[in-house]
Parts: sequence; structure tokens; C-alpha cells
Amino acid sequence: MSISQTIRPHLPYLRRFARTLSGSQEAGDAYVATLLEGLIATPSDFATDLPPRVSLYHLFLRVWNSVRLTGGSEQDDHGSLAVAERRISRLVQDPRGPARSAI
Repeated sequence: MSISQTIRPHLPYLRRFARTLSGSQEAGDAYVATLLEGLIATPSDFATDLPPRVSLYHLFLRVWNSVRLTGGSEQDDHGSLAVAERRISRLVQDPRGPARSAI
């Protein structure tokens, strides 16, 4: 099975992950595109001794930590854990407010 067939089912989830970390669809997709271009150039970077999803995310995080593609409004470095944690914490906050007790 080719690498493209192997990673195809994981790409929608990787794109969502990238969009969450980068803060926008355009930036997230640009990171994924950069990953795919790198994979085309050097397919040996894709670790075959790991599950395909794990290998794909490892490669993505390598791109995320080494390439600055966004000129976002965050003052911190785009790859910093603090920025990603802030963005993820915004997703898990309950927009309906604190939990209500049952009556």
C-alpha cells in the first residue's frame, strides 16, 4: 500500500488538529500542505515502524515546530506549547456556563 493510501483516512483529522493549533483554516491547511510536500520530497521520513496515524502526526509536529507559516496575532512563538494550550482550552470551555445541578 502506498503512503498516500495509508495516510488518506487520517488527513481530515490532521487538518482539524492543524486548524486548532494554528487558529485558522488557511494556516492549518498551509501546515498540512507543507507536511505533504515534504513527504513527497522525502518519503523515507514516514516511519513505517509506527502506526500510520502516529507517524503522520509526528511529521506534522516536526513541521509545526520548524516552520513559521502564520503571521497570526499571537505574540508568542507559534509553536509554543502555551499558545496551543490556550487555543485548545478555548475549545473545551462550556459555552453554556457552569454546570447546573439537577432539581
